[in-house]
Amino acid sequence: MTQNSNSNATMYAIAELLHINYQDLEDRYGALAKHIDGDGFPWNWRNSLYFPFGIKMLDRVLGGMKKRHLTLLVGEAESGTTSLALNIIANAAMQDASIRPSGAISMFSSQHAEPELSMRLLSIASGVSMELMRLGKLDSDHWRTLAETVSSLHISNIRMMHNPNLTMDKITSACRDSDHALLILDRLDLLVSSTPEDPRQDELAAACTQIRQLANSLSVPVLLTATLPNQDDCITSTTMRQWSHAVYDNVDTIIAISRQDGQVTLRVIKDDTWPATPMEISFDSDCMRFVA
Repeated sequence: MTQNSNSNATMYAIAELLHINYQDLEDRYGALAKHIDGDGFPWNWRNSLYFPFGIKMLDRVLGGMKKRHLTLLVGEAESGTTSLALNIIANAAMQDASIRPSGAISMFSSQHAEPELSMRLLSIASGVSMELMRLGKLDSDHWRTLAETVSSLHISNIRMMHNPNLTMDKITSACRDSDHALLILDRLDLLVSSTPEDPRQDELAAACTQIRQLANSLSVPVLLTATLPNQDDCITSTTMRQWSHAVYDNVDTIIAISRQDGQVTLRVIKDDTWPATPMEISFDSDCMRFVA
């Protein structure tokens, strides 16, 4: 490692970087070869650099969410950004205990109360319909499935916080002195404004700066969700910039989500892999589960 003594900045030699790259490849494709999905792709839930989405198409394109990077899920109202975030939590929590992420998965929301989020998570992880759960129309098979799912979720290190006046200071304070695997900030747009139509650009930029500082200090990936005003067309990099230059310039990856007639389309509109082919996945509206 080469260090500049004048600025205390660290520069890495290519040999060291290639060693990191090679170790990452070994971790991703070798260490857990026995955990292979039906398409022959090995998933490593304890990878040193990435946290998997658990959505096969996204993981194939992006490799997962990288440590210290900010990933934004953005869509119109009711498009499913929060549900997709909860699917990511469920996919991690339902892994075998030996490969489940060891750090905490913390979700912060200024919109949804904790019992609502946990009930939605239970429906997603179990596959039991939200409607049946709300109405109490559960048979013995439902109860058995729910009991097994609750047991798996119970031993997972998942934390949730709802506060209608959520601020970055409150988020930072809640994360202090904890080992984290992933942070999720639901509704970034509501952190600085009561409506997505009126984002305060200076405050959004300041929030993104604070979020990046938190991601760096904890060495974790951060997943953000945001709702944009209704678009005549699909969300593109142009519409993102029009909505907020501050957000577009400060996040590493942007995934736009749209949902229509039970079909979900995901588009990576900012990332090293951009432009990516739109990815279509099924959505089970009964339990709000994304089926990849």
